[in-house]
Amino acid sequence: IVSGPFFTFRDAAAYCGYQHPDSFARMLREEEISLPACGPRRNRYARSVLDGFMSHPDAFRATCSARARRHAPKPVSID
Repeated sequence: IVSGPFFTFRDAAAYCGYQHPDSFARMLREEEISLPACGPRRNRYARSVLDGFMSHPDAFRATCSARARRHAPKPVSID
């Protein structure tokens, strides 16, 4: 269940114990972790999701199929 309060990325990083948002972003990218974002712009992170992430970070790791799908090039035809 997703419940607030909702944090900006900077506040989410601080809530998770990172001193700088870039460190948090680098960890998410290198560990291939996907945190679901909320809000109309998808730029807010729910405290309940962050609590779940801190409790069980492996549950938020991208699957092999998701990684392959994300990095698959699109075929282009040149006429």
